[in-house]
Amino acid sequence: MSYIFLKTIPDGGSNRLRALPGQKFSDGTEIPTDLNIQADSKVRARCPIGTVFCTPSLEMRQSRSRASGDGLAPFMAAIGGITPIGVPGDELQPDAQMLSEWDTYRTANGSSMEAQEPEPEEDLFTMAARKTLLERIRTEEEWAAPTVGKDGFAVDSGRWEMAMTFIHNHDNLLLTGPSGTGKTELVMLACRKLGISCRKYNMGTMSDPMSALLGVHRIKDGKSVFEPAQFLEDIQKPGVVLLDELNRAPLNALNYLMSCLDGTREMRNDYVSPVQMVKVHPECTFVATANIGAEFVGTSDLDPALSSRFFRLQMEYPSVSDEADVLVSRHGIRLSDAMNIAKVARDIRDAYSKGELSTAVTVRQTLMTAKLVSCGYSTLEALTQIFLPYFEGTPSEGEMGIVNKMFCAR
Repeated sequence: MSYIFLKTIPDGGSNRLRALPGQKFSDGTEIPTDLNIQADSKVRARCPIGTVFCTPSLEMRQSRSRASGDGLAPFMAAIGGITPIGVPGDELQPDAQMLSEWDTYRTANGSSMEAQEPEPEEDLFTMAARKTLLERIRTEEEWAAPTVGKDGFAVDSGRWEMAMTFIHNHDNLLLTGPSGTGKTELVMLACRKLGISCRKYNMGTMSDPMSALLGVHRIKDGKSVFEPAQFLEDIQKPGVVLLDELNRAPLNALNYLMSCLDGTREMRNDYVSPVQMVKVHPECTFVATANIGAEFVGTSDLDPALSSRFFRLQMEYPSVSDEADVLVSRHGIRLSDAMNIAKVARDIRDAYSKGELSTAVTVRQTLMTAKLVSCGYSTLEALTQIFLPYFEGTPSEGEMGIVNKMFCAR
């Protein structure tokens, strides 16, 4: 037969693509049905779980895994793309030969199932498991957008849905926006709700990118032994690799990351001989954060060649009511005090956006102000101690004078 048939099955917060039984490679060996298959995640995501796909070829591969005894875990890759069978309206439709071979396969294997129906062992999964990804994000309780009461964090539903979609589909994602808008926390929450690991790397502290990303040579028993970096191991495992403050990273670190983020999905390791090309795991997702703007000291403009490898999601400050709720939730202060802090913060941010002030205040600063209030300080005392030092002038003149008037207005 010219095609191999595969099927998606549910697995926690994700789905797996596996080969259907009774098929063989071109050399006559049986195709395993218990190995994950790497394939186009965008095609898989828009089709219901339980969809049958066909592919021209499968290739055995291996990725590094600490869970396996020899350090390598086998998987397969669909070569030549995948085409869904029995999904009306999808942009990819099977041709006559695919449908003919699918009928032949079903007859030979005694199966009368329809292309979208689950096999008997999947009967315990409800129709909800076969919703589109966006429907699942909007309706499944464990994937619901975080709330202040439950998570101590608030984000609008649109940004939450986009973040969950990109991370679930293993697409590179870059979160930009003002400092303190919850970019890192949003990624951590999304990973927790999706049930996947998240390994964070602070790119601004990477003084020696070669050792931080690749590894180092150490002397052991009189010999030089290469010790791979944690980063090199992490990209060979499923989960999210969080590149925090990407635009603070040294230029040579960004150069090494380029090939990890493009279609080749591999990293060149020059620290070993011969040079090693390390494959990124098909379910490893790169998510980055960046504070972009002239006011952020120590940052640099992202190279267009690098930023184009990410889908971008712009974060904004929370609304006054959401920010006040967060302050109450985390520090137990009165809502009236929280509202005053959040309104002053909004006024300062508005003045900054108009060019009247040289900086804004972040959610981190409003949280610290609320913490002082919870310790017994008045709201005015807390605002004065936390906000004013960030501005030039005196309490009666310059930027400090402008901010002080905002305090008095509340």
